[in-house]
Amino acid sequence: MKVSLGLLALGAALAISPVASAQGYDFSFNTTLPGGNTTIMVNGIFTVTPIAGSDVDAITSFSGNWVNSDPNDPAQGAFSLNLAGSTSTPGSYVYSPSGSFITNNQFYPNGDGTAGNAGPPSYFDDYGVLLNVDGYEANIWGNGVSTYESYDSFNETAYGTITVTPLPESGSQSMLALSALALAVTLYFKARQSRLA
Repeated sequence: MKVSLGLLALGAALAISPVASAQGYDFSFNTTLPGGNTTIMVNGIFTVTPIAGSDVDAITSFSGNWVNSDPNDPAQGAFSLNLAGSTSTPGSYVYSPSGSFITNNQFYPNGDGTAGNAGPPSYFDDYGVLLNVDGYEANIWGNGVSTYESYDSFNETAYGTITVTPLPESGSQSMLALSALALAVTLYFKARQSRLA
């Protein structure tokens, strides 16, 4: 009986305990502010995982489409995250492979990018996210007060705002937790029936 109750408790704990996992976000950057030398629209999806002991998340994947109004700039089209721009210490940075950018690929879900020198509210700090746009480096970072800047390897710069919307959580974690609970309950009742027989 003690073993069965232990299994039931374990199943319940698995079913209700939070699981640190990837969270996805829908993302758009639109150059709505004056001062840049081009108009850029970026739309995509990124995923993050929490950095232990902080309110900062590490961006683990990022893909989408980068559209630039300058037809002579080859940094256009599909983009992906450049993992060489990642660091796991909140607010720290690394140099991009070309040396053109300092970056950290970190996301501040509460909008407080102050650890990386951007004033709140800012989802990206002053170092931002490093992207590969059709083979070229590009960076989007927070300037604080909900403004952002983008820059690419061809000296195209743009200022604007971003929209970040959480994607629904995957049902696989919920299913795993419910399965563990169902297994524990089944084992409990089987053990109880075998003792009564």
